[in-house]
Amino acid sequence: MSYVMAIVALSLTNCGSLLLLWWYRRSLLKKYANLQTQYQQELQRFLQRLDHELKNPLTAIRFALVNLAVPETEVREKARTTIDTQTHRMSELITELRKLAELEYVSIEHIPVSIDALINEAVMLTEADPQRIRLEIEPECEVKGDKYLLLLAIYNLLDNALKFTQAGSEVNVQAYDSGAGTTIIVADNGPGIDAADLEHVWKELYRGRGVQHIEGSGLGLSMVKAIIERHGGKVGLESTLGHGVTVTLDLPYGT
Repeated sequence: MSYVMAIVALSLTNCGSLLLLWWYRRSLLKKYANLQTQYQQELQRFLQRLDHELKNPLTAIRFALVNLAVPETEVREKARTTIDTQTHRMSELITELRKLAELEYVSIEHIPVSIDALINEAVMLTEADPQRIRLEIEPECEVKGDKYLLLLAIYNLLDNALKFTQAGSEVNVQAYDSGAGTTIIVADNGPGIDAADLEHVWKELYRGRGVQHIEGSGLGLSMVKAIIERHGGKVGLESTLGHGVTVTLDLPYGT
């Protein structure tokens, strides 16, 4: 009798294991299907944004090409300028997209980087009036990372903030030792970001409502996020419509 019970128990155990494996496989397939759907939706939205970003300069070039055949010299020169400007715009967009794609696999250096020197170099690169940028940087702040990439991230943040800051107002930059690394905060007093746009601001080519008239590719913040995350850091953004934007970067000391 005990032998029969043992066989039954073993059978039930095997059935239970098979049932558990079946359930686990089903859960994984469902999760994979959901992720695949989400990825496809994100890809579709990205392609729509890319189509929009390329369509505008291409339309301008198409009209300019027609004007090249016009006899008036002034009209032809204006058409040539338009073509030159728009092709440059598309070239810059493609270059930025390539940089963003390369960040996923490019090897990065881990050398000591002075945050004070890094931020001051980024300020110089913006070519902005120094009085427009107020710096509060703790001395001796340092991380280990790729200086070029970190400089690119800080420059993009400052460039973004300067574009949206009102004339005569300051962009505030802070940097301090957080105990686990360095925290960098960049704040502007621009138009801010609509609550509906906040969850999308880190996406490639995303342009919020009401800022389409301001020059930009929509790649700046996504570039910043990719660089900081490659360094093991985190990014954060706070904004209220009409009250500017505050971006926070948390970088670990590094190894």
